[in-house]
Amino acid sequence: MGDFRGFIHGLTSSARQILHNELLFTVENGLVPAIPWQAIYDDPTETAHGWNFLKDTRTPWPVDGEQWLIGRVRQHGSPVRQRFIESSAGRLPYFREKLAIAIHVSGGQPARAPELLSIRHCNTDSGGRRNVFIEDGLVVFVSQYHKGFYASNDTKVIHRYLPREVGELVVYYLWLVLPFTRRLEAYVAKVRRLDGVEEIKSKIRQAYLWGPDPGTGRDWSSDRLREVLKRETTIGLNGQAIHLNAYRDIAIGISRRFIRPSSAAHLSHVAGMIYSRGITEQPGFVSTDDGGAESALGLAQFSPWQKEAEIGRTERRWQL
Repeated sequence: MGDFRGFIHGLTSSARQILHNELLFTVENGLVPAIPWQAIYDDPTETAHGWNFLKDTRTPWPVDGEQWLIGRVRQHGSPVRQRFIESSAGRLPYFREKLAIAIHVSGGQPARAPELLSIRHCNTDSGGRRNVFIEDGLVVFVSQYHKGFYASNDTKVIHRYLPREVGELVVYYLWLVLPFTRRLEAYVAKVRRLDGVEEIKSKIRQAYLWGPDPGTGRDWSSDRLREVLKRETTIGLNGQAIHLNAYRDIAIGISRRFIRPSSAAHLSHVAGMIYSRGITEQPGFVSTDDGGAESALGLAQFSPWQKEAEIGRTERRWQL
């Protein structure tokens, strides 16, 4: 277990070093602005297109993330700017690969590859609500995908909270790095003169946390995530490569060995009532395992996700 802890710490430290030294330009310019963890606000009920926690006006961000890195690069001459742009384009995919594995191994029970790779950091018109939120100073990924969804049509809302060290990497990436890379991608698209269809596809993919790599356009897939996990575990575990299925079994074993079941644990619908999560969560983001509470009129009040699932089941019955 000590070796595995060392692997996670080494992975996080390596990703942080790439972020600060090669993506945020700290070697020449010093420290980066601090994240106001205790003052970050988020409104999970906001559904505006392109909205995420960075756009909440209540948060006192110390710098404008849209302009900070661009201004830092402009302070230097053309050779330095060119070197930084080339380094950023080359090292960003490597950083995102390390970040994906750090999230995969530190965010609780590991998600399946399609679930992790479909995470959106902002709202979209086509995909709907985002999957990245801030809650009590922690970054949380909220997903509704699971392997049996298309067979059962039952939604399982899953919250995965990241440790502060990993959440810091996510916030810095979305706050300071991503706006700069989007500028580069827009410039490349202008040079290549993409047609309207390609431009729309590019904008849709920008909402994904694991969108195509800038410059090369390489997409993320289950095979890529599998290879990255094997590479990082080989480096961090003295040559012992672990693939996705093996780590899923390892995570279950770790939880059984080191995480004792608590008698104070609640079912999801009970926890939602006790901790009042339903007040600030989006509709349907608090699971109701009992099928809905009985109202004063004697009618069950179902969440929107349950209603959609019921409609889907009805449509399938009509098709049969």
